[in-house]
Amino acid sequence: MSQAQLKETQRLAQVGSWDWDVDNDITIWSDELYRIMGWSPNVPAPSYKEQVVIYTPKSWAFVIQHVERALTTGEPYAMELEIVRPDGGVRTISDRGVAVQNDTGHVFRLYGTVQDITERKQAEEKLLQGYAKLRQTLRGAINALSSATEIRDPYTSGHQTRVASLASAIAKEMGFTENGVEGVEIAALVHDIGKLGIPGDILNRPTRLTAVEYMIVKTHVDVGYTILSKIDFPWPVAQMVQQHHERLDGSGYPLGLTGRDILLEAKILAVADVVDAMVSHRPYRPALGVNTALEEIGKYRGVYYDETVVDTCTKLFLAHRFAFE
Repeated sequence: MSQAQLKETQRLAQVGSWDWDVDNDITIWSDELYRIMGWSPNVPAPSYKEQVVIYTPKSWAFVIQHVERALTTGEPYAMELEIVRPDGGVRTISDRGVAVQNDTGHVFRLYGTVQDITERKQAEEKLLQGYAKLRQTLRGAINALSSATEIRDPYTSGHQTRVASLASAIAKEMGFTENGVEGVEIAALVHDIGKLGIPGDILNRPTRLTAVEYMIVKTHVDVGYTILSKIDFPWPVAQMVQQHHERLDGSGYPLGLTGRDILLEAKILAVADVVDAMVSHRPYRPALGVNTALEEIGKYRGVYYDETVVDTCTKLFLAHRFAFE
């Protein structure tokens, strides 16, 4: 490829190149790099030390760090930097460098490419802002649904919020990613949303339910699944909600799932749900306390409830790393 063809290729690709004679501290820039930097091609390219005027202070610190490592190890580098053009405009560039060593391992030359990625970074930032706004809207909608459920079932007011608090703590302790923890929390906040379809006189009855009434209440998991399956969550929220009353031995509902067929997130919700229900006051019985709740999940560890989830929940309470507010 001729020099003219190389220049044209760089212009079309909007990628500049540079070459640094380390021993003599002489730098050569391509025409496209001059354009990216906003410098006149009639001005000699600055030496390494003179390039401090090109970058923002934070970016110059990155340059020193990566260049010094390349000079010491001979390893290539890639970094994103902010430059300040002579006209005061700030741009973001992608800079890649490769070291050339002699037979003794001495780096005598560095060369590389620079691409202006300002527009791409701005587009990414707008996407991130839009995503953050969308997540904020989603959280607002979830909180509204959670509130609607508790208005419908005042005897368990605050239950979903407390379950969400414990479930997310368990998920975090078990090593879930931040995104995974958020998915568990979202599902917990609406795990009883299906109670919107249960007659109010059953939900608000201050006495124990009959067998028939209890069967009606049990339909809330399927109702919740129907409601939530219409929303395109980034997590299997509808399935978590539908499965939070399933038990390892198949004695749960609505599908009678066993062991591995139950989502791990649903297993977490199951334990958090039971613990909060037992430590909370109900019209037909007083609060039973944390110790009783932990004894209950421990008694059925590996039978109804996942062993790891039970152990994690118990550890959080006994180590005083979690407490209901």
